[in-house]
Amino acid sequence: MTTHDRHPTHRNPSHRNPRWRDDHPRLPTQGGTALALWRVEVPADRTGPVHFIDTEQIWTIVAGRLTIDLDGTKLTAAEGDTVILPADVLRQVSTDDAGFTAIVAAQAGAKAGVPGSDTMVVPPWIA
Repeated sequence: MTTHDRHPTHRNPSHRNPRWRDDHPRLPTQGGTALALWRVEVPADRTGPVHFIDTEQIWTIVAGRLTIDLDGTKLTAAEGDTVILPADVLRQVSTDDAGFTAIVAAQAGAKAGVPGSDTMVVPPWIA
């Protein structure tokens, strides 16, 4: 029995999965009904907003490097590193002169919010 036979939900673009999209930097339709999986590409010298997500996220860096301010603690991750960001903790992601590419996984339907606002939204790449 092959690995694919044991895991019928395994996704592979070569299997002509109609949910596969390779024309977008984030792939919001990947994953199952419980898990969203997407690709993040951020150019050099960028800083994202301070925000939180209501579920754990797992980031695997496939190129470049980034810094994550995780509730006041600075973490640096580079190619080959995996970082687990806990739920409901303030975070801000930034790049240096290298930029980065990462594959991120989180619970499908996860909501994001910003400090000082009661509004939370499901980002389109997690929906």
